[in-house]
Amino acid sequence: MKRTIPTIFLSGIILLLLFSCSKDITESTDTKDPYTYEIISQGKLQAGEHATTVHLSLLSSTQPWKVVVNGEEKEDSSWCQASACQESDGWSVKIDINSNPNMISRHVLLTLTSGEKAYKIRVQQKPTKQMVLQSDHIDVLKEGGDFTIALKSNGSTAPKVSIPASASWLNYIGYTIYATKQEQKTILYHFKAKANPDLGRMADLQFSTDSVEDFPVLVHQWCRELNKEENIHVSKPGQLEVLLGGNAHDWGKLEFLTLSGTLNTTDMQTLRIMLKPMVRCAITNAEGNQTLESEAYLNLCYLNMKDCQLAAGGEEYAEKSIAGPEDTYESKYQELSDHAFDITRTGLQSIVLPSQLLSIGSCAFNMCQNLTKIEIPASVTHIGDYAFFTCEKLMEIHIPNDSQLKELGKYALSTGSDLKTISFPTSLQVKENFGILGNVSAQNIHVKWITPPILTQFGVNKNTILYVPRGSAEAYHNAFGWNKAKEIVEE
Repeated sequence: MKRTIPTIFLSGIILLLLFSCSKDITESTDTKDPYTYEIISQGKLQAGEHATTVHLSLLSSTQPWKVVVNGEEKEDSSWCQASACQESDGWSVKIDINSNPNMISRHVLLTLTSGEKAYKIRVQQKPTKQMVLQSDHIDVLKEGGDFTIALKSNGSTAPKVSIPASASWLNYIGYTIYATKQEQKTILYHFKAKANPDLGRMADLQFSTDSVEDFPVLVHQWCRELNKEENIHVSKPGQLEVLLGGNAHDWGKLEFLTLSGTLNTTDMQTLRIMLKPMVRCAITNAEGNQTLESEAYLNLCYLNMKDCQLAAGGEEYAEKSIAGPEDTYESKYQELSDHAFDITRTGLQSIVLPSQLLSIGSCAFNMCQNLTKIEIPASVTHIGDYAFFTCEKLMEIHIPNDSQLKELGKYALSTGSDLKTISFPTSLQVKENFGILGNVSAQNIHVKWITPPILTQFGVNKNTILYVPRGSAEAYHNAFGWNKAKEIVEE
C-alpha cells in the first residue's frame, strides 16, 4: 500500500527529532552519572537556603576539566566555591554552597570547561524564610492617632500581629504592601492609638509567621505633662521609663518627685536623665529612624527615694527617645553605685535616700553644686571616695544616732563647704587617708567614742568645736589630732 504524502512527512519529522535528541545526548555524554547529566543538560542547580555540598562526576577528557565561578558576571560569588579534581575513574567537581542569610534568592554562574567543551550551570539558592522589623521600639505621642510599623518579609503570606488584651488603648487597622523585591515584601501595618491622659504605657506586640520566630515590637505611648509635684510607684523594675515616656518636654514643670517601688539599672538611668538640666528629645518612627525634635529644659530639684528598693539588672541605657551619648552606670543591690548622681550641672537641691540603702559609691554626688542637705540612712555602712566632693552648697549631712556607718572613703565628705553640724557613730572606723572623717569641714562635730581613736598625722580643723562623750574631754585634750579643735565640749 502506498504511503500518503502526509504520512511520509510525519515520519520525516519524527526521524529528525530522534536525530536531534541523539545529537544532544551525544554532546552531553561527558558523564555517566544521571544527577550530573540532569544538572549540565538543564544548565541549572537549585539549592536550598542551608549550607550544602554538591558533587558532579565527569568522564576523563583529552584536556583537564576546569571550573570557573561567576565567569565574567559581576555578581558576588563568595558564598559559592567550586573545584575540579581528577580521580581514578574520571573527574569530580565539588561545589560548596554557604547558607543564605538574605531575604532574596542569589545566583552565580559556573562554567565547566575541558578544551573546547564548555557547560554553563546557573546556581540559584533560595533565601532563608524570615521577617525583619525596621525597629523594635516605636514611640507614640500622648495625643494618640494613627501610626505604622514597617517590616520586611519573604514569606508567602503577611505575618500576623497580636496585641495583648491589656493594651485596650491600641487598635489594629490592617496592612498594606508597600514594595516588592523578588521574594521580599515591605509591609506597613497600620494602627490607631487613643489619647493618653495619664502616665506612659507600653504594649508588647508580637509579629508571627510560619517557620520564623516571633518578633516583638514595643509600642511606647508617652505620658501626660507632669505636674510640679508627682508621686510615682514603680511596681515592676525597669518601668520608670515606660511611665515617664520619652518626651522630656512634658517633664519641664516637675520639681518635686517622690518615688517608691523597686528600681533597677534602667530606672536609675531614667532618673539620671531627669536630673539633667537639658536633654534632647527624639521620636523613633516606623522606619526605625530617630527624628530629632528639640531641646527640653528640666527642673527636678527635690527627690524622695525613701520607699525605694535598689536592685541589679536592667538595661544600661534607658530611654531610646532621649538623644545623647550612652553611659555605663549599673545599679546594684541596695547600693547607690559609683557616680550615681554625678551629673553635670544638675539642679538637684535635696534628696531622701532609700531607707534600706547599704552603701554610697565613689563620686556618687560629685559636683552636685546645688545640693543643700542630705540624710544618710542608718543602714549605710560605707561611703566611698569623693562621694560628696565639691558639693559647695551642702550645708547639712545628717548621720543618725543609730547609724551603722563603718567606713568613710578618701575625701568622702570634702564638700568644699563648711557644714554647720555633723555627728559620727561609734561604729565608724577612723582612717587617716589624707585626713580624717572623710576630710569633713564643720563648725560642730559630734563623736561618740569614749576613747579617742589614735591619730598620727592629721586632725580636726582648728575652727571646729568638738563635742565628745561626758567624762572624755581630758582624753581628747591629750590626744594628737583631736586636740587641734578650737574647743572640746562634753555632752
